[in-house]
Amino acid sequence: QINKLTYIIEVLDCDDFASGLHVHLSTEPGWSDIAEALVWGNFPGIGAHAWNLIIAYPSETDKTPTVYFVEPQSDQVWEVATETFEGLAIWLVIM
Repeated sequence: QINKLTYIIEVLDCDDFASGLHVHLSTEPGWSDIAEALVWGNFPGIGAHAWNLIIAYPSETDKTPTVYFVEPQSDQVWEVATETFEGLAIWLVIM
């Protein structure tokens, strides 16, 4: 439901979306036990931005811990191990 909010520069922007997803995941049954962090970084082609980083299993049958970037404004998900982020600079804030 976080992606349905309206972006308002300097009021409801990327870090607010990432914080909202963090709160939602920490209170949602079945999701509250996954590892999750807010990520601020300078992403190539995007610039400074806040996302969520999640460590979860790919499926119920594949129990390999996998790291994902989640864009809470659009619900896009990238598996970190298979994506190339050349020149990426990130800052993790563990909540």
